[in-house]
Amino acid sequence: MVSEISKQSKDKESQKGKNKEPSPRVKKTESQTKLPKEKDTTSIKVTVVVQKEDNSYVAKCIENNVVSQGKSIEESLENLKEALELYYEDTMPEEKNSATLITIMEVPL
Repeated sequence: MVSEISKQSKDKESQKGKNKEPSPRVKKTESQTKLPKEKDTTSIKVTVVVQKEDNSYVAKCIENNVVSQGKSIEESLENLKEALELYYEDTMPEEKNSATLITIMEVPL
């Protein structure tokens, strides 16, 4: 009889966590259950010129004259990308179907 009583008490202890309703304090609000907004994946292609100036590199977007710089070519391009994201944050660029031609020319002095 003692073993049956201890078995029943063990069964009650194992059932404690299973049927328990969550307390109101841990109930999720509607805003917590919503999925985060996906970031807009719209992208544009721009023409960029990178020039070395003294101890840094300057990256310039031809389409809108946004400029940034960095200690390396990669850093200047990353900084320009961030500057362009801020530039286009509230407005979408106009679509232009004109092709951009970049070339080098020699001018006699």
